Amino acid sequence: MGPQSPHKNYQIIQHYFGHTVATYLVMVGIHGDIIMKIIGWKNLSMITNCTHFSTKHIKEFQEKITST
Repeated sequence: MGPQSPHKNYQIIQHYFGHTVATYLVMVGIHGDIIMKIIGWKNLSMITNCTHFSTKHIKEFQEKITST
């Protein structure tokens, strides 16, 4: 096995950073098309696949939409 690329850790961090950024942008109400342009994704399904919400966030959202 050869030496590891010096950029491998950067690529991993960049990958997960995209997930985090997308999740927070969705949480503050940014439209999916805008998120795709910011992150450089080509397909709207990436937002569904790459955003991660905690149970706490889901419950807060449910309370917000049912209280109005």
